[in-house]
Amino acid sequence: MALPGLTGGEGAVWSHPGTDRPVRGAAPDRERSDGNPLNYEEYLRFLANRSLTSSATTPG
Repeated sequence: MALPGLTGGEGAVWSHPGTDRPVRGAAPDRERSDGNPLNYEEYLRFLANRSLTSSATTPG
């Protein structure tokens, strides 16, 4: 009998995160690409600009 016949088409997947590995050399560093949620004014500015640009770039 085929597997779908045995399970009725249902299944489950188990997974677990991998292990942590130390960074070799200097830790990566980059500028923040979104609004800083710890700076309220900056974050609101980011959210306002994001909604304006996303609607402007949507094809339609």
